[in-house]
Parts: sequence; structure tokens; C-alpha cells
Amino acid sequence: MAAEQFIGNLSGLAGEQTGSIVSNAFGLLQNVPGFDLVIRLFQVAGALFIVYLVFLIMKAFAGLRSARKLSIIAKNVEEINSKLDLLVGKRVSKKEKK
Repeated sequence: MAAEQFIGNLSGLAGEQTGSIVSNAFGLLQNVPGFDLVIRLFQVAGALFIVYLVFLIMKAFAGLRSARKLSIIAKNVEEINSKLDLLVGKRVSKKEKK
């Protein structure tokens, strides 16, 4: 029980010290001229990156749909080709020649 309290106290102190260091560093950086502009640019870059990721995901789905349609068209063309071979009189298709 004492060990758990000791670990809890250490983690609490570490959290408080880390938070105070980060807040102090951020407070010092806020006084730098142009820091607000840098923060704003990073926010805009982050938003653009998220939009770009959404675009890539949508493009991937569209690519999958078009690939599926293309495979269906290829099957239909193969079927039409085999039927045309039979109609013209060629009994051996290209697959059987190989």
C-alpha cells in the first residue's frame, strides 16, 4: 500500500512539473513577435493535411469501384469474344492455343 502511494505521489509530482514547464515555455513563446502567425500557419497546415487525407481516401474508393467495373467489362468482352469465335467458325479460342 505504501509503495502505491509513493508511486502515485511521484507521478503526481512529475505531472505537475511537466505541466508547469510546458506552460512556462509556451508563455515565453507567446511573447515572441510573430509566434501567433506561426501557430496559425501550423493550424492551417494541419487542416489542409486532414482535407488531403480525406481526398486520398475518397480517391482510393473511387479507384476500387472503377477497377471492379473494369473487371466486369473484361469478363463481358471475353464472353463476347468466345461467342464471336463460335459464330465465325473458329472452334479454338486463344486460351486453348496457349
